Amino acid sequence: MDPLEERLSRSLEERAGDVEPTPALWQRVDRRIARRRRAVVLGWVGATAAAVLVGLAVIPPLLPDVGVPEVADAPDVAEDPDTGEDPDDSSAPDDDADADTDPDPDGPSSPAGEAPGVVTVPEPVLTAAGNELRVLDADGEEVAHLELPEEGGSTVREIAVRPGSTLEDLTAAVFTTAEGMEDLRVLRLVDGAASLEVVEDDRYRPGATGAGQPWVSGPVWAPDGTSLAWVEQDAGGSRLHTIGWDDDGPGTGEPATDNATFALETDPDDDLVLVDWVEASPDSYVLRAVTRERGEGWVHLPLTRQADGAWAQEPGAEVRSMPATGAGEGPVLALAGTSLADADGGDATEQLSPAWVVRSGSEGPVAVRLPDTVVPLPEGLLVPEADASGAWAVLVGEELVVGDREVAQAAVVGVPGTRGLLEGPVERLAPIR
Repeated sequence: MDPLEERLSRSLEERAGDVEPTPALWQRVDRRIARRRRAVVLGWVGATAAAVLVGLAVIPPLLPDVGVPEVADAPDVAEDPDTGEDPDDSSAPDDDADADTDPDPDGPSSPAGEAPGVVTVPEPVLTAAGNELRVLDADGEEVAHLELPEEGGSTVREIAVRPGSTLEDLTAAVFTTAEGMEDLRVLRLVDGAASLEVVEDDRYRPGATGAGQPWVSGPVWAPDGTSLAWVEQDAGGSRLHTIGWDDDGPGTGEPATDNATFALETDPDDDLVLVDWVEASPDSYVLRAVTRERGEGWVHLPLTRQADGAWAQEPGAEVRSMPATGAGEGPVLALAGTSLADADGGDATEQLSPAWVVRSGSEGPVAVRLPDTVVPLPEGLLVPEADASGAWAVLVGEELVVGDREVAQAAVVGVPGTRGLLEGPVERLAPIR
């Protein structure tokens, strides 16, 4: 090895020692290799080109025969004895430079920490946005983060956390879509280890019972977490589909409770948006939904539980329309929470009302706690009324969270008003409890 090669080798080794690889580098490389080999090849080409450029930048000072004189190390600059500062320090403020580089007042402002009004919710939650799922504790700190594969444009559509879940032992049903195909996935978080698996059995795939691709809404959990339900609607009608669930996942092995379908008599032009599944009285349950056409209330889908645990419809059971009385105007976009009013001897299922409704009227969207508390929502939180099919609301502890998947924002609402926006993007949110 001649002197030039030795000096070049030493220089490259010294520079390599100064490089600290990103901790997650190899994980990202592995993911990209699995997803897109072409991207990896291009990445290596780019890296090789960068290495060549670095080599070219290093070599000229090392060549003694190119007419570049050797420069001795610059002497230390004396400090100003009065200030202790380097008088030629280029990092010192320069009034003239500041005057020339003032930012454009009409241009974008630089980030300045946490945006005003950003808040957290008082309980752990699961959130979704695009192809990402995040588990957050009550302080808003991320406990787990999962991503769907990018192939096929996989997107999270709906999420529902199984009742009884905790941060140490969590189960959630996740509806995803990719290239027009709906899937049910199971998210599990056990002692800090997270997984997200597709349910391969077609009996448990949303939309599998209809011809073509029906409108699918849900999922929602039975109050005891032993069943999962969703609604499917297509040209053949509307159906409520329930599946059993045990600690191992979908499928209890009991045919009566494992896989049942109930026909629903609904307006074929009124797509249902399933909200929750609540107990009205012993052995009497109601699934509640709003409609995409945004009527003046919501609907009840009644079910009963038989002695063997199987779900059934009472003879003559019908989908019941429930008008939203009380303060507020405009169509009901979403609802959350329950308050069982005094039935006065009547049917308890008819008295089952939401604690909150979200409405959009002439003054913009509002959250209404029946019968009289009205809270204006932040401007721009919900898309215009005609397109508000992505609006949702959920109670987290004593707080109401209102959001819209179309704008990927959510706000925390309390009495007497809105506390602030959640750090986003947030398209869906489900409490962990």
